[in-house]
Amino acid sequence: MPRLMAWYAGAVGALGMLPFLAVRLTDAGFSDSAATALLVLLPLGTLFGGPAWSWWVDHTGRARSTLTAALALSALAVAALIPDNPAIMVGAMALFAIARAPIFPLADALTVRHLGARYGIVRAVGSIAYIGVVLSSGALREWWEPWPVALAVALLVAAALITPSLPGPPQTRPPSRAQWLELVASPAVRLLLVVAFLNGLSLTTYDHLFTLHMERSGVSAWVSGCAVAWGVTIEVMVMFAGPRLLRRFGATSLLVFATASGIPRFAITALAIDQPLIVAAAQGLHGFQFGVFWIAAIHHMARLAPPNLSRSAQSLLPATGFGLATLCSLGTSAVWLSVGSTRALFAALLIPAALATAAAALLKRTR
Repeated sequence: MPRLMAWYAGAVGALGMLPFLAVRLTDAGFSDSAATALLVLLPLGTLFGGPAWSWWVDHTGRARSTLTAALALSALAVAALIPDNPAIMVGAMALFAIARAPIFPLADALTVRHLGARYGIVRAVGSIAYIGVVLSSGALREWWEPWPVALAVALLVAAALITPSLPGPPQTRPPSRAQWLELVASPAVRLLLVVAFLNGLSLTTYDHLFTLHMERSGVSAWVSGCAVAWGVTIEVMVMFAGPRLLRRFGATSLLVFATASGIPRFAITALAIDQPLIVAAAQGLHGFQFGVFWIAAIHHMARLAPPNLSRSAQSLLPATGFGLATLCSLGTSAVWLSVGSTRALFAALLIPAALATAAAALLKRTR
């Protein structure tokens, strides 16, 4: 378990560079629109690269070596973002999008199988590292602009070095195409992916546009920063409590609780913007919405998938919830914000939040 904790601290901590990635690209000479276009490569990689890599691992059984290679390639790609060379940075973003795609599906499948309900504890350590990286990067970037990406390189290399010592996956027979089709044809799996997509629409819109919403509403940047940090703090607490929550309520009930928490959260975020401290406090529900959802979804998918398709099944969650959902949310938001306000956009998130809650409630009755 300590090695898994250290691994998640490195791999999740490295993601602390993402809030600064667009700024790093503009520092190197990209326009705002060009930087945004490059960021779209990340959900594209998650959508297509994650399932492809994971399917290959399920066929070959080379989980740890593939995970090590993915981390090493990710570190190489991020390192290429340090020099101010736009041509190299375009290639680096494409490589990073593909290389990082299988990292968490492979690790989550291994960890859930090895630790069961204690998965949330090691994942929480990663969230703590993420907070530390974000806070330190915000300060140290003033000293050296590429600091966030340089720190991410060090953390990715550390995770790659730890990977060979992680517990090995169980030996399983390579899956057949028929088994894969049976998995994705399962009503329970399809409905879980619908929940992940609808919930992801609101989560990814928040990830990319919450600080813009606060700024456009005249709220100080420090309030936005505190709101984000508060949400991740609640996420850490939720994940540490994951084993008890799963035993007490079960995965499908937790999915209902998580998706339902988005309804008051986005109502407050949109409608109470003239009371920024209340809006900031409401972002604690982000930690609940994401933390509870992720723990419950990972465990429920692990129950639904056969062992020889565990990695492929886990890759479907980020592919739909953070790949396809991000593409849809960014595309829709870009169109809407050309004519409307961020307040109306966040109010509209009540629709996917309500639909996700209804789908999660239906999932409880689906086998």
